[in-house]
Amino acid sequence: MLLVGVAALCIADIATAAEPTTPRNTIVVKGNAFFSVNPDVFYLNFTLDGSHRPIVDQRRDVLDLLERAKIDIDEQLTISRMTTETKRSSNGSESYLTQRFKLRLASTQEVQLISSALEKMGIKQQSVAGNYSKISEGERQVRIQAMQNAREQAELLAEAVGCKIGECLN
Repeated sequence: MLLVGVAALCIADIATAAEPTTPRNTIVVKGNAFFSVNPDVFYLNFTLDGSHRPIVDQRRDVLDLLERAKIDIDEQLTISRMTTETKRSSNGSESYLTQRFKLRLASTQEVQLISSALEKMGIKQQSVAGNYSKISEGERQVRIQAMQNAREQAELLAEAVGCKIGECLN
């Protein structure tokens, strides 16, 4: 008889442990926040194509241009890719080099000046990408705003049913 009582208590403990431990009076809200920034770093990507003019000559002209524009070549210019291409013609096939560069610039004015100078040199393969250098700071701010937005929504919903919000569970 004593064993049956102990077994019944164990079963009751198991049933209680299976119940969720979160409070019954909960609401779930989702907070939203947005931020908009203007890029403060620009990347001008361009490709030197050795199919018509030797890469060495083109690279020398580009480096001269960047020095005249007071660009710090060591800090701002990187080679992102170098490949060998093959051009087929009626005389057979001919190999030539292509070299892709990435140039970091600080303003749209610099991008426009360098891009148009490169185009005048015959370098047509160009693209521009912008970035915001303080993105992690902006992400932190937007997370805080999203949490504040979620709290405001929770307070509004709780007030509508005559309750107050407690501590945040998640």
